[in-house]
Amino acid sequence: MSTATAKQKLLQRLGQPLRKELGTAEPETRSVLDQVIYAMCREGVNRAAADAAYERLRAVFFDWNEVRVSTAREIADAIIDLPDSFIRAERMIKFLQDVFEANYSYDLESLAKKGLKPAEKLVERYSGNNRFVTAFVTQNALGGHAMPVDAAILRLVRRLEVAEAKDLPETVQTSLEHLIPKTKGPAIYEMLSALAHDFCHEEGPRCKACPLNDQCPSAGKIGPAKRKVATASTVKAAPRQSKAR
Repeated sequence: MSTATAKQKLLQRLGQPLRKELGTAEPETRSVLDQVIYAMCREGVNRAAADAAYERLRAVFFDWNEVRVSTAREIADAIIDLPDSFIRAERMIKFLQDVFEANYSYDLESLAKKGLKPAEKLVERYSGNNRFVTAFVTQNALGGHAMPVDAAILRLVRRLEVAEAKDLPETVQTSLEHLIPKTKGPAIYEMLSALAHDFCHEEGPRCKACPLNDQCPSAGKIGPAKRKVATASTVKAAPRQSKAR
């Protein structure tokens, strides 16, 4: 299957029928700052895991200021089911600290008045953010056209031959933004995310159950997952910190 054909067939399938089959819905409406925190939870995991982690944060901490002055370990414990929870926690603290020092509040809604590009640049500059977070916030809080790409989505589009193996994440993001209309961006992102995280695993992908099985050039060609045995030398505990306010 040529790359051009794969792209065309993918776009034909990413419509309402597949959306219903996957049971996906567009992301929830949140403030700019809330979408940044949510995006930090969302990268690298499916929607259910991100939703649970985000809601746990809101339940455990009184507000974002309490998150800012808490230790990374305390935040990581609240989102412990996410991979790299301690690293995510550190990024959240850095981001919230940057916002607080710049605004003495946690309200970023004024960004919308600056125009899309300036707002996008400002979001990108905050500590703890990366390309995925910026794209997610641009798409879901700033009203811009962007397609968030994490490792799982990158793997999916490469296996579908919508992207080449050598393509960098930023190249893939740009390509998807050209292929997918702005109005369909949030819905298609959710479908790609569901396909990537729930079916197209790194090892042992669920090809037979995947809705795109009949048009994926890689279907049935990826080996089963290898069982990994943890040892004392490979398990590292995140550092403990004392709480300072």
